[in-house]
Amino acid sequence: MNYQLHYDRLMQRGRERSLPREIYVERHHIVPRCMGGTDESANLVELTAEEHYIAHQLLVKIYPDNALLWCAVAMMTASAKTTIRNNKMYGWIRQGLSKATSKLRKEWYKNNPHPKGMLGKRHSDEARAKISENSNTGVAVYQYTLENVFVEQYNTIVDAAKSLNIATQTLWVALHNPNRTAGGFRFSYHKTELFDASLTPKSNRKSFTRSDSDRKHRGLHCPPWEIIECRGKHLDLLIYWQKANILYYFWLRNSGLTASDYAKHIELENLYMVRKIIKKFCGGWIPIEDTAWIDWMKRYDLKS
Repeated sequence: MNYQLHYDRLMQRGRERSLPREIYVERHHIVPRCMGGTDESANLVELTAEEHYIAHQLLVKIYPDNALLWCAVAMMTASAKTTIRNNKMYGWIRQGLSKATSKLRKEWYKNNPHPKGMLGKRHSDEARAKISENSNTGVAVYQYTLENVFVEQYNTIVDAAKSLNIATQTLWVALHNPNRTAGGFRFSYHKTELFDASLTPKSNRKSFTRSDSDRKHRGLHCPPWEIIECRGKHLDLLIYWQKANILYYFWLRNSGLTASDYAKHIELENLYMVRKIIKKFCGGWIPIEDTAWIDWMKRYDLKS
């Protein structure tokens, strides 16, 4: 098939016609820029998305060794929303791209030899051993007993972890925190007769203690009713927790009802809150035995 002829006819048709404005069009370089084409109007033609895709397929068939043309059609295949693709077409494009790129790379290496002159050569055994030795260098790690007595030295933290069968991360934590141990030992980057906690490097992590109000705001180990109070939002939901004891005894006597039935009993409508409280009941929560809930009820002068 004469692909060049089909390409020329497609370009000629794009030049001679005038498409309505509502039709989506794309600008195409008749002579591709990777082949010396310019952005002048004489080298540009408006094509529909489908025609643009076909044009690039024709170009790679005309110039099968041009890797940049293959890149262009591959990008269109992978990203174009308006292009209809199938498995065979995609496979053909990817194979063509791979072959053209491989050929381009081989030609480049012919004209650009290895910068250190190792192309086709091999390091000697002595050089390889030296490279291996240098790559394994690191900071020494020293092992101590819990009584702070020195035990052994390791070249790196990895060597220590492998020798003692300890996770590297666990060992790192022990090295950076004098109060932590790993495998029943203390570790340090400094060798002394006795373990010196003052030599432990400080971690970059900030240590801080949350205030009670911050813990409540974030919901950290706080009763749900206190969280609602602290956040100051949806305070109308507190009534559900105030009626928790009534709901609990009704739930004990009438297990198996729907959340709607339980909500009707306490004359409230939020089924999500009812389910949430019943879930706490199922987990073993008994309001009358929870001192935090009783103290909270007393603040509102309510009987539990």
